[in-house]
Amino acid sequence: MILIQCRSPQSEENQPQLEELNVGGVRKITVDPMNLFFLEELVSAILPAEKERHLHEFLFFRDTKKEQKLVCKSCRTRTLSEPSTSPGPSTLPEPSTLPDPSISSGPSYQCVECGEYSFHKNCAESAKDSEYLRKTNDLEYLRRKKLPNLSGRDQPDYNLFPEKQKCEKCEVSNLENCHDCLLETNIKGKYLPIILHHKMHAHPLNLIIMPISYRYEYGCCGCSEIGQCISYICFDCNFNLHVSCCFLPESFKHRAHRHNLVIASQFQGDYVREEYFCDICRKERNPEHWSYVCEDCKFVAHVACTLDLPRSS
Repeated sequence: MILIQCRSPQSEENQPQLEELNVGGVRKITVDPMNLFFLEELVSAILPAEKERHLHEFLFFRDTKKEQKLVCKSCRTRTLSEPSTSPGPSTLPEPSTLPDPSISSGPSYQCVECGEYSFHKNCAESAKDSEYLRKTNDLEYLRRKKLPNLSGRDQPDYNLFPEKQKCEKCEVSNLENCHDCLLETNIKGKYLPIILHHKMHAHPLNLIIMPISYRYEYGCCGCSEIGQCISYICFDCNFNLHVSCCFLPESFKHRAHRHNLVIASQFQGDYVREEYFCDICRKERNPEHWSYVCEDCKFVAHVACTLDLPRSS
């Protein structure tokens, strides 16, 4: 994205300068509308080094071709820089215990646009904190922090990362705070899976993690609340989920009902009802939002009420 302001030398002095606009992470230029210019040429001249930057959409390959010589980004990152987490002095693992970063065969995920981000299937789908998230629905750097100077919404606090990584482009140009840097940080720390399979959607979901300055927002297809900065997305369906919604328990026993409750995107009992209410708080609910239900008893409740969360979460 580029912001272009048409401003002639004779423009009014009180007209705002483009540099004064508070839009982070976006290139800004001013052109004289009295002089002929071609937009395509202007943009390509401004962003020659940016043309390969993109959000990484990963495709699954059941068998990797041997001639591709791919390297798993997760294994390579941990092999090169991750110290041992065992008690005692911090040392690198013995060479024999290091994972093999090469992807010579077997299933893998590969970015559809670049050769820099490829993963073994297991590396892309696993993370050390996944089980913790399923139990607690909380990860330190995802905790909300009020940043009123941006969108006015609560945002994640990336300062809670134990250590921030830089992607290869930012290492060379000494930049920081781009989505590749944040993805690199997540890959090294194994905080969240790069690829997530969810029972509520037919396709794999890709993790995207954006700098706060990008003001990336989306509508969560699980709870319909607005999310920011971090999401799991299906690029084919434009299907987005909060990280917290992705790791909701699929079923559990609640004190308000004698049977197990199961998460559902549609409740069959709603097709014979004229009104939609939560059986816990007795307030109206949106039938398009996810709910926890007991099909046998036609019991249905808000996700937030079932998990005893604030309704705005």
